[in-house]
Amino acid sequence: ARETIEISKLMIKKRIQIDKESLTQLGTIANQFNWHGEAVRFYKMTLEPVSTYSYNYINYIKSLIRSGERTHAQHIFSELCEAPPEDGYDDFSVYRWYYILIISTIYLQQEEATKSLYSEAIQELNNDDVLTLERRIYFTYKQEQMHDKAHDFLQQLVEDNPYSGPRWELFGNYYQDCNLQDSTQICYEKAVQCYHSNPLGLRVILKLSDIYLAQNRKQDIVALFQNLLTCNQGKYHVHARIKNWCENNEAS
Repeated sequence: ARETIEISKLMIKKRIQIDKESLTQLGTIANQFNWHGEAVRFYKMTLEPVSTYSYNYINYIKSLIRSGERTHAQHIFSELCEAPPEDGYDDFSVYRWYYILIISTIYLQQEEATKSLYSEAIQELNNDDVLTLERRIYFTYKQEQMHDKAHDFLQQLVEDNPYSGPRWELFGNYYQDCNLQDSTQICYEKAVQCYHSNPLGLRVILKLSDIYLAQNRKQDIVALFQNLLTCNQGKYHVHARIKNWCENNEAS
């Protein structure tokens, strides 16, 4: 890995062009070996010339912090805050701007800014983008081992959205990652109730079925599947996933 980094630096010095995807990969390699100063250099190059709302701003800010340049990271973040998408930008650009800012505040450990930007984002983004953003926030907390913050964030989500299947499912995923089976089951059951017969709930129904199978609650599994199949007749993918689950678990 060190040799790869050094060869790449030599190529840059000799002005040999390296594409942005390769620079991103080099930054990732450097961070894996805690060569954060090198990572900063590679990520910065992916943003030159200025790359509007590039996800690598997050990598750049994170690497600056880990290399001890928190003030510089804060400066980059402040510049991004002052450059929101103008009227006419597509929804995805607006989502990316909020995503970059919110995840950056997590690395900068600015909790109030995280909450403020999230509150603003849910007013500006469509529902699908909000759900995606929430999953990314949780994943970042998990990746950074901020377990208490992850719990508090998800707890607030289900309190504010008690009839949201995706939020209860995400909370269940958190408890599953913590190996807290009872809490996982409660959240997944709440999610299934919220999804009702919506085929989007198939994933969490299969997760809940795994839990029920371990408890030998086969009749409860049958009830879950029958309800979903009855309400989704003719939807092949629903039938196929359930059949596959049964075959994998040797259940009829």
